[in-house]
Amino acid sequence: MSPIQRSPARKRLSPRLVLGVIGFLLLGFLAYRLFNPAQGSGEGAKPTGKGRGAMAVTVTTALVKRADIPLDLQAVGTIEASETVSIMPRVSGQLLRANFKQGDIVQKGQLLFEIDPSVYAASVAQAKSTVDQSMAGVRQAQASAQGALALVKNAQAAVHRDQAQANFATAEEFRYRSLLAQNFVTREQYTQFKANAESYQATIKADQAAVINARAQAQAAFAAVGTNEAGVEASRAALRAAQVQLDFTRIRSPLTGKTGPLLVYAGNIVQANTSSLVTITRLSPVRAVFTLPEKYLPSIQLAMTQQKLGVSAIMANDQGLSSVQDSEQQGKLIFVNNSVDTSSGTIQLKGEFPNTNQALWPGRFVKVKLDLGVEKNAIVLPSKAIQTGQNGDFVFGLAKGKKGLVAVMKPVTVSRLFDDRALLSSGVKVGDQIVVEGASFLQPGKLVTLSTGKRRQQTETAPR
Repeated sequence: MSPIQRSPARKRLSPRLVLGVIGFLLLGFLAYRLFNPAQGSGEGAKPTGKGRGAMAVTVTTALVKRADIPLDLQAVGTIEASETVSIMPRVSGQLLRANFKQGDIVQKGQLLFEIDPSVYAASVAQAKSTVDQSMAGVRQAQASAQGALALVKNAQAAVHRDQAQANFATAEEFRYRSLLAQNFVTREQYTQFKANAESYQATIKADQAAVINARAQAQAAFAAVGTNEAGVEASRAALRAAQVQLDFTRIRSPLTGKTGPLLVYAGNIVQANTSSLVTITRLSPVRAVFTLPEKYLPSIQLAMTQQKLGVSAIMANDQGLSSVQDSEQQGKLIFVNNSVDTSSGTIQLKGEFPNTNQALWPGRFVKVKLDLGVEKNAIVLPSKAIQTGQNGDFVFGLAKGKKGLVAVMKPVTVSRLFDDRALLSSGVKVGDQIVVEGASFLQPGKLVTLSTGKRRQQTETAPR
């Protein structure tokens, strides 16, 4: 019996063929879904009718408003001490002791170090002895001067006495000369009176010479007094210098502040103006050094002239402060640099803070806030509405399209940021509805729908 032959139509399909067909259909479906998205089930995916499978983006909006915004400028600053002094000895010698512990807070005038004073004390004693000797020389010279003055007085008295006698003798000589002419006296008598008058004249010249000599001696004596007095002043100056050197052996703090590590210990030999012993840093007040863009310089200068400028130093909350109030300190602006840094386009400023709680430590970074007053009626938006593109900052507004609300790109100029708000100088007007959330998924002309909480706002504020 011949075998039964089956019809070709009933021939069984190969399993590989079936799997290949199924896989091909699956790939085609996925490709279709990828390039032609359907309605979907996502929260922000809603049909718009603009093109097959196009979806609207759900967004949150806010209105452009006017508000009075504090004109605060913020920067990161560095705390620096108002005073830092490196203590060095003024004299050389062996360091005897340090009267504090490194890290202590020391007061102005407090005794810090003592250097062996023995050599300098001996110099003071020697200088005192020289002063005493000079004073004795002055007293001796003054006594000699007084004796010379007495000689001058005696010589002058002799001149006056002999002058009176000479005048009498001259008068007698003149009288006897007249009598001789009348032959009332003899020539011998006249000659005696003439010789007596000439003798008194010679005596007067001798007395005058004695006066001149006494005066010269007095001048020399007084010059010796001046020389000895100058010697006294020189010895006193040497004594003061020696005393100053002795005082330098006791080193006192020039300011109130915190000491650093002790650099030289007792027993070491220190050199004058060379050996650094310790560094003292003043912690109250302190200064914050910071920079701001030069465009704010006119506003800062105006606020300074109007005395409306305040400065604050703000520390992070995680710095172990006991309260929120401790995290911010109020101070005053004490320095504005006299030139702008051309390399960075910034101006350097310094604020001073009392730092009574010593929360601001030299070398630490803080946020510095400069209060320039209040900007009235500023145009503001939430800062997260600002987008940045190749051509600058922009925002997405809303416009009414054929199928509903569509996104409209609006270039804007941001003057500054304050907290979570942006202050705009151009590009929008008060009352404009601007996209705040969802803008990253938008492009001009894209259909949008407002989030659930904004549907009423959509109907009230959508453009007509």
